[in-house]
Parts: sequence; structure tokens; C-alpha cells
Amino acid sequence: MGAEISKLKKCYYCNKDLEEKDLVTKPVPLVCKNGKVRNYNRSFHVDCVKQFVNEHEDMYKRKQENNVWMQVGEYFKTDILGLDDSDTLPKFAVQRLLGLRTGNFTANGTNTRTIKKGYSFDTILATMKVANIEIQQALKKQNFNDDQHLINFAIFIINKHIASMDKRLRKINKMNEKTEEIKVEKVQVADYVKKGTVKRKFDFV
Repeated sequence: MGAEISKLKKCYYCNKDLEEKDLVTKPVPLVCKNGKVRNYNRSFHVDCVKQFVNEHEDMYKRKQENNVWMQVGEYFKTDILGLDDSDTLPKFAVQRLLGLRTGNFTANGTNTRTIKKGYSFDTILATMKVANIEIQQALKKQNFNDDQHLINFAIFIINKHIASMDKRLRKINKMNEKTEEIKVEKVQVADYVKKGTVKRKFDFV
């Protein structure tokens, strides 16, 4: 039974296989095509649902993601597609970009915030900036049937680079975390010295 469920279901948060003993269901509010919000049951690991709830309720983190998402959309619209600031990003482009966030072709019926699957908006934005020279060179040589064909072609090139970019950014983030830990340790040592702990070593001389 567990193996059967593992084939059919994946955790909504981490996208890894679910076993029956580890499976919990939780209603998740999602925005429908008509703009209304409805709750849909989604399956999670027991530990993942706790993290999902904590991160989902973290409004600051969601606001940060929304800000970067706006940058992603603007960059794709103006720098990659060459549209004006006043133009609207095509709906198909929105779905393809959100698909990168969720790890799918498009993101219909899927939450696109505070999830670990797919790539972060920061990674998507950085990858677009690195890949844009290749994209622009390719666009000059390629003939396209319609806008969707052009958008798919640009996403194809972004996909070529996004895994390596994600790896690089994760490595940088880990290095930054270690640097912050070292800074905290130095502050703690400084506080320790200020309190006179080191001086006491010589009190008995």
C-alpha cells in the first residue's frame, strides 16, 4: 500500500515521494482562474506540513518573494521580450515563469510562494540576466510561429542554465551563513572579554 501511494502522491511542499505512514492532508488556499480563492486539499509529509504552515504565515517572507517576482516579470517583459514598460506581460509568459518556480511546465492550480520545490524567484532572475545575451543572439537567428513559440524558446535557454545557477547561489548562501556565524561568535567572545572573564585569569598572580 505504501509503495502504491509513493508512486501516486508527492509532498506538496518538498515534492518528494509520500508513504502512507507519513501522509497528512491539509486544505491550502489557492487562487483560481477567475481570481477567487478556494481551499484545495493537498498532501504533505508530517514534518513538511509544519514548515509549510510556518512559512506560509510568514508575511514578510511572502512580501520578499512578491517583490522579486515583480522584478522577474519586468525583466522578462522588457529585457528579454523587448516590450515597453507600459505593456502587459503575456499571460503565457507569466505561467511559464511561474512554472519555473514550481518545477512544472506551467503553474496552474499550484501555490507559487513559500515552497521548496522548483527554483526561487532570485534564482530565476539571476539566470535570466546571465542567459539573456544567449537569448538575444538566438532570437535574431530564429523564426517564430507566434508569441508562445518565442516565449517557450526563451524559457528553454533559461532552463539550460538554471540548475547550475541554483547550485552557485546555494553555495554563496551557505558561505554567507558561515560568515554570519563567525561574526556572531566574535561578538560573543568580545562580550565575554568585556565582562572581565579573561582578566580574572590573572587575579591570582
